[in-house]
Amino acid sequence: MKVLRKLVSVLLLAVLSVIVCLPVASYAAGGAYVSETQIDIAVGETVSIAVGADNAAGSYSVSSYGSVMANGSDFLDNDFKAVSIYGASEGYGEVYITLDDFATYDEEDLSGSVITVYVNVYAPDGGYTGDYGKSGELPDYNYDDVTQVSDVLNLWLNDEPYSVLTDLSGVEKPKGFTEADGTFEGEKVKTLNYGSEIVLYALWNHWTGDVILRTYDPATQTFGEPATFKQGNNTYYLLKIPNGTEIPEGYTKKELDLNGNKVEALLCDKQGYEDFYYIYVLNDGQSGFYSYDKKEGTLQRTVELKPAQEEEAQPEKAEAKKSSIFSKKIFLIALGVAAVIIIVLIILLAVTRKKYKDLTEDDY
Repeated sequence: MKVLRKLVSVLLLAVLSVIVCLPVASYAAGGAYVSETQIDIAVGETVSIAVGADNAAGSYSVSSYGSVMANGSDFLDNDFKAVSIYGASEGYGEVYITLDDFATYDEEDLSGSVITVYVNVYAPDGGYTGDYGKSGELPDYNYDDVTQVSDVLNLWLNDEPYSVLTDLSGVEKPKGFTEADGTFEGEKVKTLNYGSEIVLYALWNHWTGDVILRTYDPATQTFGEPATFKQGNNTYYLLKIPNGTEIPEGYTKKELDLNGNKVEALLCDKQGYEDFYYIYVLNDGQSGFYSYDKKEGTLQRTVELKPAQEEEAQPEKAEAKKSSIFSKKIFLIALGVAAVIIIVLIILLAVTRKKYKDLTEDDY
């Protein structure tokens, strides 16, 4: 009997050991889980965890805090999905899986529940340079050069990790812009400014090493493309018409929708000019008026804006000049024909006179 009890005890311990060794899923309110609640990753490394639903269904969203970056949203129905977590900088971070509209098959509402994943981000062996992220070796950039003082400067844009640069060394600057001291969410950064009208922030992509220039709207806390128009290899920055600009007679200020951007423009009041808008742009470091053909979708530099009366008079002057040239041609042609006729008459007269003289001499 004692032997049997010992055998049962050993079997129970063995079963418990196997259960303890199995990977444990972390449940939130019974119907949702993640495969891991604590992970260690290196700076620049991306790992994936599973988010699943057990006899439950609904939508969830992903957010992050601290030294990690993770975002996105999806729908679960008694299955699981992968969530990518990126180590942005050395330190501590957390990833939150929020159940937005979620319930079990037994109609237990789990909406609003949050699963937290705790992440430790450590420095990889050999420093931060080398192969990591999506595209391997980062061209021309060392991660140490862009490690930020604050995690506020690390962000996601179009599902890719970026950092707002505090040093613009090596960044190609568009002509006409000057480097200036700026701030982003309270942190000191460097910006590229065209006066006070355009302020560009330099964003460094952790995965590709590329640097892009974007404007920032503090009200919506979003980055956006600067207002530009691209034609061939040229990029035209769309500007407001400068204050104090003398608007020629016969022109009216209009708002032009150009590639989704609202642009101040001048439109000639005269008939026949409805498709031509004059806008103020910056190109290759020089600013001035350009003529935009709305029908053709093309931009052309304009030397100066002339009053509408002069614009209207141009076709009339051209027509008058054309008429004058035509009249001169007709005159010259008529003069040539008359000269030929006179020469022919002189020749005929000479021939006739010679024949008359010969006949007279024969008679004599």
